[in-house]
Amino acid sequence: MVDMPNFGDYWTGTDRHHPKIAAVIKDFTSTLNFQSLVDHANSIRGRTDCSIDAHRFQCGKDHVIFAMNFSGDGAIWIARISLPPSAMEFNIGIEEMKSEIATIRFIRANSTIPVPDVYGYNLEQDNQCGAPYVFFKALPGRILKPLPLLEDEIKPRVYQQVVSIIVQISQLPPWSQIGLIQDTPTSSTTSFTISNMILPIPNLANLPAPSSAHSYFDIAMDKFLERKREEGNLDKIAVAWLYRKAISRCLSPELFSDPGFPLCHADFSNCNLLFDDDYNITGVIDWTWAQSRPWELLACFPHELSDKQWPTMSLYKESRSLFLEKLEEEEKQGDPDIPLTRYMGSVAGRIMELVQDYQAITDRDWIPMENIYELVALLYHGTVGWEDIKRMAWVDLGVSGNNGPSEFGTSRDGFNP
Repeated sequence: MVDMPNFGDYWTGTDRHHPKIAAVIKDFTSTLNFQSLVDHANSIRGRTDCSIDAHRFQCGKDHVIFAMNFSGDGAIWIARISLPPSAMEFNIGIEEMKSEIATIRFIRANSTIPVPDVYGYNLEQDNQCGAPYVFFKALPGRILKPLPLLEDEIKPRVYQQVVSIIVQISQLPPWSQIGLIQDTPTSSTTSFTISNMILPIPNLANLPAPSSAHSYFDIAMDKFLERKREEGNLDKIAVAWLYRKAISRCLSPELFSDPGFPLCHADFSNCNLLFDDDYNITGVIDWTWAQSRPWELLACFPHELSDKQWPTMSLYKESRSLFLEKLEEEEKQGDPDIPLTRYMGSVAGRIMELVQDYQAITDRDWIPMENIYELVALLYHGTVGWEDIKRMAWVDLGVSGNNGPSEFGTSRDGFNP
């Protein structure tokens, strides 16, 4: 039983979404058969006291969630329902949903990381509810402020808790390929395997699972470049070309020489971490898109510590230093070589953080130019500027800018080391 009398009071519905997407989500929720969810949940528990408030929900990019309350004993479940393709930023298929369930089972079988129990699901597109769904245990706790914005007196405690989860993830059994986890339950045990790989590129089909970090990044950056070329924005084509060039500077085989790849959460940040009033982590949620990935991606700061603060556009240096200090303390208990800490604090690690911006550059987003300037400076040490990069990219790829490609090295426009 979960004692959370005010569970869901902080939910904002569609308030964070663009009005057009919000309208799609509201229309979608109005078509759902909530009684079928109640009936399914009651049948699992052998009860008749489940209820759902159809007007109170929370939604992200891919799912909408409702609280399911059992009045008899106060238990609370979460019904997590897949949004329709018209509301999704990225396609979420049945394989990805099955993988999230398998990933949670894998974590529970191999660690004490607090993840929600899976109570039941129906992943058929044409089920009685009207969309695929999963029932999760509602974990206690609350989401805190973004990590660098926490009060100074609680930062050490919170950061220690966050890095402990990173280290525990690093200690899970590694995989020989990169991709989604799937499971096959048997009468006596459950076997876990790797299926296809997915990338955060809209409308991209699942890809064969690679068996090397080089292959993973080659595929990821080639697919991103291919998509930007299809869209035709010349500046974004140059960004994709730059990211692909940067990969060779990101890999650190000297730190991550062991075979295998770790499980990585796709959005390990404050929005998916729950804490109690003593700042103990009570839950790590939203394992959608989690998959095995190169070690360099596990050894990245949570994205709010990678972002730059407005208006100075500088990094949260003190917060990052404290986070590294806590990570080193935690990692050293199991690995005196502290590879995660060393990589996260390195130039290669910072380049990797910047390259991961590709996940945010869709066909309707702006280009993160402050990060592009920093990346150019790290890669080329002040010898070229952004205009030079564009000309280099266009010549290499055989495309033409507004004035056509020109000789490399004649401009420093927009360069800000």
